[in-house]
Amino acid sequence: MLLMMQFTLLSTVFLLPIALAGSVVLAIVYFENCSSMLIPLFYDADKLNMGLGGPASLIAWDPQRCPSLVFIGRSGTGKSTAAQIALGRVKRYAKGPGARATICDFKSEYTYLKGCPRHFDHNRCMDGLTSFAAENERRICEGVTDADPFHVLLFSEWGMFCSISDKRTRDEAISTVAGLIMSVRAQRMSVWLDLQRPDSQFMGTARDSLAPIALGNLSPEGKRMAFPDYVDMLEPVGANEGYFSDGVNPPRKIIIPTVTKWDILRKDVKALVE
Repeated sequence: MLLMMQFTLLSTVFLLPIALAGSVVLAIVYFENCSSMLIPLFYDADKLNMGLGGPASLIAWDPQRCPSLVFIGRSGTGKSTAAQIALGRVKRYAKGPGARATICDFKSEYTYLKGCPRHFDHNRCMDGLTSFAAENERRICEGVTDADPFHVLLFSEWGMFCSISDKRTRDEAISTVAGLIMSVRAQRMSVWLDLQRPDSQFMGTARDSLAPIALGNLSPEGKRMAFPDYVDMLEPVGANEGYFSDGVNPPRKIIIPTVTKWDILRKDVKALVE
């Protein structure tokens, strides 16, 4: 039977469909701030199907272990929603001074961020990438201090940007992103790419340093590129489901919650880019 489990995560409510025996269950779970380097992202599908809820069902992201992420999925798989949920978790759980995000919004999907200083839409995406790279370089040269906040770069529709851009812009962007992926770990910074398929030509030499969050059912080629050592273990997934690997452990099946209070989530995301 398909149930709806409701989770309250620091005032943001998510509805989570889950197959369990019995009648509808309402579970309210409150999560306290976790370790500065552990940020809860999504739900472990296998644990939820075993009836485990609350913190036991969460998959936490460790930016020290895998500082950079790649969100993969065709249109309609929940890729953009997953990225926004992850940004909201960063806002709520990253320790230290207020976390920041720079969002390069190539398809202008984040219209509610228009006017925010670290939101760069369409033609200004290279400006956002250059700005984030300059901050990374500053931290490398001057050293990271307690005053430096955790800072995420989200480049939305990275693959489309690379496909459409002229060769000079594309090569410069790929080189910059590859350099960032290889250097942000020690700078309290993180690179997130969002693309429809895991094409290695758009990720340069740093592909293996990206932790994949793959939503929907990937093509055989996509499975080989995202999870080369685990292709045979990937089972078909339903709506708002996928796989996540931290680059060390085998991929885990995840469920992306359905957001019911978008106003709260958008407020959190907006706070990161203001």
